[in-house]
Amino acid sequence: MAAFSKFSRIFRAPFAAVALAAGVLAACSGGPEPKPVVCPSISTLPDATRKVAFAETGRDLTDVLYEVRIVDGLIDCERDENVIESEFKIQFLATRGPANKNREARFQYVVAMLDPEGVVISREEFGLIVPFQGTQSRVVVTDTLSPTIPLNAGESPRQYRLYVGLKLSEAELEYNRKNRR
Repeated sequence: MAAFSKFSRIFRAPFAAVALAAGVLAACSGGPEPKPVVCPSISTLPDATRKVAFAETGRDLTDVLYEVRIVDGLIDCERDENVIESEFKIQFLATRGPANKNREARFQYVVAMLDPEGVVISREEFGLIVPFQGTQSRVVVTDTLSPTIPLNAGESPRQYRLYVGLKLSEAELEYNRKNRR
């Protein structure tokens, strides 16, 4: 059974800066590059990549508390015998709305892992609190999880799939479907 455990919480860094630093470090390393370990595929749930939270019962732009979007997902893996140890980074963009008085966005997201037959073998919910400091109206947050994937004989990590989506109420899901961008 696959399991997730959080080991890094709320690491804020602009994605371009992280990518640039990784590129510079990779260019400085000498010798042949090690063969990469194949990782599971990552997908988002199409109607669950965005959450707009409203104050009370209003649905006007002035009633928006915050909007959260899943903007990226990256995975890095290492193989140890018949187990894949991985680092799964999920990047979110939180935008503060005009009705937001407490200067934070609180939301939950779901990660599910499917085995080669498409059976859900792990599903967990995670919560984040994103603070808007000072005059910030937009914050990028990366949450890091460490899924462990046990492999049976003859299985490849590529046969497994990770799905990520924001936890939404029925009303929030309906709002997303009516307001696709």
